[in-house]
Order: sequence, then C-alpha cells, then structure tokens
Amino acid sequence: MLLNEALSKTLAFKKPEEAVGKIVVFSGDTLEVVGVIEDYHQMSLKNQVAPLAIVSGHSTRFFSMKVESENHHAVINAVAKPWNTFFPGNPIDYFFLDQFYNKQYEKDDRFGQVFSLFTFMAIFIASIGLFGLASFMALQRTKEIGIRKVLGSSISGIVMLLAGGFLQPIVIANLIAWPLSWWIMDRWLQTFPYHISVNPMIFIVAGLIVIVIAFVSVSSQTLKAAMTKPAETLKYE
Repeated sequence: MLLNEALSKTLAFKKPEEAVGKIVVFSGDTLEVVGVIEDYHQMSLKNQVAPLAIVSGHSTRFFSMKVESENHHAVINAVAKPWNTFFPGNPIDYFFLDQFYNKQYEKDDRFGQVFSLFTFMAIFIASIGLFGLASFMALQRTKEIGIRKVLGSSISGIVMLLAGGFLQPIVIANLIAWPLSWWIMDRWLQTFPYHISVNPMIFIVAGLIVIVIAFVSVSSQTLKAAMTKPAETLKYE
C-alpha cells in the first residue's frame, strides 16, 4: 500500500521514511507500506487533505483512464466492447474527473459572477448620481464661478475647489468601508482551510479607483462650468 503524508502523520510516523517497510492491517489484510506520497487535493480546497491509502489489488467502484480529450468518444467506444463482454447487462457510467472536480467550485464561480455584476451596477449608478449632483452644483454656483474667474482664479483651481467638496465624503466613506470589507473577506476566507491573508493594498487600490471615478464624474461638469466666459456666468439668473 501507499500512504499520503497526512495518513503517515495520523499513524504517528514522525518522518515519511519511517513508514516505508512497516506492516499495516487494512480491511482485514496485512499489507506492507511501500512508499509515502505527497499530500494532494482530491476534493475542494474547502476541505483539508484527508488521510489516504492507495491499495493494490482491492476492489474499487471506479476505474480511471487517462485519455486525450479530442478523441475521448473513440476511446469510450473502444472500451465499451470488452466491457459489455465481461460485464453484460451493466451499462458504462462514466464521467470526466476534471469536470467532476470543477463542479465543486460552481457555487463560488456563480457567486463571483453575480457579485461582479452587482458591483459594476453599483459603481455605474453611483457615477450617474455623482454626475447629476455635480451638474446641479455647478448650476447653483454659476455666478460664484464667474466671480472667481474675474478675480483671477484658474480653471484648474476652480475645478479642484468644486471637486474637493465631493472627495471629502468619499474618503470618509472609504475609511468606513475598509474595515467592514476586511471583516467580510476574512470571514469568507476562513471557510477555506488553506487561504491567503487579506492584503491591505487591495483596499488602498480600490479606494484610489473610487476617488478617480468620482473625480472624473465631478470634474467633467465643473470643468464645463469653469470654462464658461465670465460675462455669461455673471448675467446668469
């Protein structure tokens, strides 16, 4: 029999080499350990690597074959003939191991797709709201913009002044969202026995992206108002 490292530790062998050559009773049979293999994941990464024994000659429910994906139909048809000869009346029920393995992550993939869709929709709606609010603000402060230009303010200075009023609450919102997001991500990662730690750079980059999106949404309207001639803005009613 072959053991994996997890089973070797379960059997109290300090090193994998110590298990080689030892006698183990398995399902009523006395077997010799001929080797220890590295741990590998048979199931989802949400499960720890389980102790595993590979025993030669014991009955099994499955037979595994490695085939080329482009001609698997021909291989299955070739296997069906001897199968029907040796096991008449028992149809072949087969599946592909890679597909079986990937099915374990279907829920996570679906969750990721739905989460990404709603994230995009939230950012899009928020950008539209900022765009509309910036238009209204620029409309309300039209005369102020004209007076500032007459007094010598530059276009960039006016844009930064008006956009700064929006950036401050956005920064505050990020400071509130970061710890909450970290807590949610950390709780989700805890469902995996093998997982990464949450990198703080994720929140910094996300915050910068939000600020850039907000600045572009706001500055597009404030820039339009700032570039209007003072003669037109001062007579604005």
